[in-house]
Amino acid sequence: MRRRARHRGRRRWRHRLGRPPVASGRHLRALFVTPIRPGLVGSGLAHRSAAWVRALSAVGDVSTLVVPVVDPGARVGAADAHVVALPSGDEVRAGAIRGMAVPAVRTAMATFDSGSGGVPLAAAAPPWLGAEAARHFAQAPPFDVVVCFRAYLAPFVVGLRASSPAVAAARLVVDLDDDDAAFHHASGNAALAAAYERLYGRLRMHAETRFVAAGVHALPGVVVLPNCVDLPADVSPPPASGPILFVGNLTYGPNVDGLEWYLRSAHPLLLASGRHPMVRIVGRGGERFGDTAGVDVAGLVADLGPEYAASTVAIAPIRVGSGTRIKVLEAWAHGRPVVATSAALEGLTFQPGLHALVADSPTAFAEAVNAVLCDPSMAAAVGAAGRALVEQRYAATVFDSLVAGLVANG
Repeated sequence: MRRRARHRGRRRWRHRLGRPPVASGRHLRALFVTPIRPGLVGSGLAHRSAAWVRALSAVGDVSTLVVPVVDPGARVGAADAHVVALPSGDEVRAGAIRGMAVPAVRTAMATFDSGSGGVPLAAAAPPWLGAEAARHFAQAPPFDVVVCFRAYLAPFVVGLRASSPAVAAARLVVDLDDDDAAFHHASGNAALAAAYERLYGRLRMHAETRFVAAGVHALPGVVVLPNCVDLPADVSPPPASGPILFVGNLTYGPNVDGLEWYLRSAHPLLLASGRHPMVRIVGRGGERFGDTAGVDVAGLVADLGPEYAASTVAIAPIRVGSGTRIKVLEAWAHGRPVVATSAALEGLTFQPGLHALVADSPTAFAEAVNAVLCDPSMAAAVGAAGRALVEQRYAATVFDSLVAGLVANG
């Protein structure tokens, strides 16, 4: 009878807290699964991925597994990460048949069925592919925690856990990052939004999973883990006659839509007022705007510091999307005033007028940019307030501290 009582108590403890915390004095071992190579330049996705790797490395040993569904340039055999080779053509059917032969993988495949009424798999990252990726860790010591970056990789990670002894007992953290269902609803894609809602429902079945996101999320129980940026040591006031700066990945639809809207609808109003500032565009894909009058395209740069230092104001004219914008946090960190739409500032804790100027119509946006350009003291004050906000809420050290508590204690 006593043995049964002890057993029940142990099961209750596991249900409340998940796996036991890492023993004192032992390095935590973490596996980070990401759809893109981590990097501080290129996209918000790569930036958040790099933040995770840095934070996990500060508390233990981290292995990175890239499932390049949004990063086809990731090299299989890269020295800094394991990269999964994505299947194509007949490989997909053959892999699914192999997966069906393994009971645990077959169960995972049934849970995340991608057929009619199923869930999104984002360019094919199904459970059977995760099971086959287990070979990367055949000789690896057990991991304490697995961090799955983005919801659409969860089916892959479930298959990996079903097939790898090194991964099977690890705590699972899923970083949803954005609310993909809300994003696709806002974009008018009801079918894909519904598919993500079904995916969230499947994920709830994994009781010991911890869910985090960059902002408020529809999935219950999600812990907010805000995006972060590094703080440059030296920040100067905005120059009086610098360009208007737009930073963003212009292979991403919402960035393209927002910049086109600004250049078509708001910037001409600014020009009509008698001011003729240059618009500086920094980021991959910017060449599509290269023939636009009054626009200077820099493309993708290795260091954004000089771009922010030379600019007077940063703009974020995003009209659709979800999650928090790295471009806003970066501008604040560099002490630059921000003019942005409500959508661009969604998920951030800030005071309109103090930390940023908010404008959602072309007229209001042009007037806000003009106000900053005309008043250097205002530009400096708004930029300084944004910098102080990042130091308090969105610095890399804040992110690192939150991650350390999350992965160490379950």
